[in-house]
Amino acid sequence: MHVDTVWQRRDRAVGRAPADPPVEAVRDEFADIPAVVEHRAEVAADVPAHAAEFVAATTATAGPEADAAGAVRSLAAQEAASLRRYQVNLLVEHPTDGGAPVAYEPNPTYGNLPARVEHIPQLGGLVTDSTFIRGGALHHANGGAKNLLVEGARGSLLDIDHGTYPYVTSANCVAGAAAAGAGIGPHHLHYVLGITKAYTTRVGSGPFPTELSDDVGEQLRQRGQEFGATTGRPRRTGWFDAAALKRSIQINGVAGLCITKLDVLDAVEAVKICVGYKVDGEMSDILPVGAEELARCVPVYEEMAGWMESTVGVKRHDGLPKAARDYLARIEALTGVPIDLISTGADRDETIVLRHPFAAGE
Repeated sequence: MHVDTVWQRRDRAVGRAPADPPVEAVRDEFADIPAVVEHRAEVAADVPAHAAEFVAATTATAGPEADAAGAVRSLAAQEAASLRRYQVNLLVEHPTDGGAPVAYEPNPTYGNLPARVEHIPQLGGLVTDSTFIRGGALHHANGGAKNLLVEGARGSLLDIDHGTYPYVTSANCVAGAAAAGAGIGPHHLHYVLGITKAYTTRVGSGPFPTELSDDVGEQLRQRGQEFGATTGRPRRTGWFDAAALKRSIQINGVAGLCITKLDVLDAVEAVKICVGYKVDGEMSDILPVGAEELARCVPVYEEMAGWMESTVGVKRHDGLPKAARDYLARIEALTGVPIDLISTGADRDETIVLRHPFAAGE
């Protein structure tokens, strides 16, 4: 049976047919959707029971001394929501199997619940009133004119709302989420620093217009040590994508840029910057929304001379080769945002500070 991706079904829901496969090729697969939905509803009815059992088991095991009941209930709710998402994914990805509903398979997460329950007593000492830490201590520190730094962990285009759906993570990872996560008002975020490499990488699947599958791409991967920290999986590499960065700047409100790994390009004879895309013959200078649109993008490049000399450890902007300075200046011109920091090596002090983030936010 042919299975559409989530984004193809989403497009059909709003009346927009994806280019591949045509609607006619999958029309028959949707004939039994009402029956499948009813089947999924019956399965979903068991979710509250699963959550209630988990709450009861963990609270009884932890005991009142751990003061973990609130945290456990929160975790149980997350487990229940995870199960619901799993069921929805089954419905979307596998609507039918030869005309009959696909058999329900429990979320594998639940297989580990007994072991997780046993660890609750040890976690009790780590549970505290995070509302005070977030909304209290951070608020008072900010009121006392102290500098606070909130760091994001994932690339903006992995954001569940603004990223290249469905190749995204399960949460919001744009700058605005820092206020919700830290428990402070958004007006306290005085400055947003956008951190990006001097080239582009992507982890896992999804469209990647500037991807390099040649020797240059492998050179960037090796020199930049672009391998997963946990899995060792090679990251995909490509030329710098200014059009994608412009989208990230928009959705984050970026006020300054930090360009990292400039030294990885030291041995590249000619460097390219993607300044936009041809999409169905039309020129666009900014990343489109959604993976389907992005998959149709053909990158448009500007080529610049490489510097072919080491920038490792350079700590002054005027100490960089002229070609490297020209490359950075072109990035600024294309994005409309100043570069405040430049990383020229793995060590913390191998950084050129053009404008300190804390000074910029004053």
